[in-house]
Amino acid sequence: MVDQPKSSFYDQIAQGMFDPEQMAGEIAAQRDARPDVQVPFVAPRTPTEEKTAAIVAEVLGLERVGVYDDFYALGGDSINATQVLLRIRDAMQVELPMRIIVAQTFTVEKIAEAIEECQAGGETASLSDMVAQLEGLSDADVEREIAAVMERLKAEGMSDEEIQALLSGGG
Repeated sequence: MVDQPKSSFYDQIAQGMFDPEQMAGEIAAQRDARPDVQVPFVAPRTPTEEKTAAIVAEVLGLERVGVYDDFYALGGDSINATQVLLRIRDAMQVELPMRIIVAQTFTVEKIAEAIEECQAGGETASLSDMVAQLEGLSDADVEREIAAVMERLKAEGMSDEEIQALLSGGG
């Protein structure tokens, strides 16, 4: 039933099912189903991929997410992507670069690779530490810090368009 087109699925509900519990179960199964994506499902292979897949699935309201599934093809957007990064930061104490959400391929595999790279490099700066540092700065100092972050993003390979998309909330 999960593979049926949504219109057919809802027609079946309207025509034959009157039990509210059964209807709720069918709707939940449809909502939690992995969307029809271009790649076959491949289960997480490492502990990092398992944690990442669980976070992505939770944010997107899906039962499961494969390592090669494109985040945006699964229905994610830039707000969901930011939620994923925040949950990864909290769960794994890793601050991933924001440029990852506008990467050409935003998959569990790529996110897990970025997590492992950050962990190997010791990049675990906390957002609250950064905010605490900024609170003591003058407006001019904050402007210089923002400019430095933007330059770092450019040095990491982000284009001006990607930075603008990130700042405006686009994914």
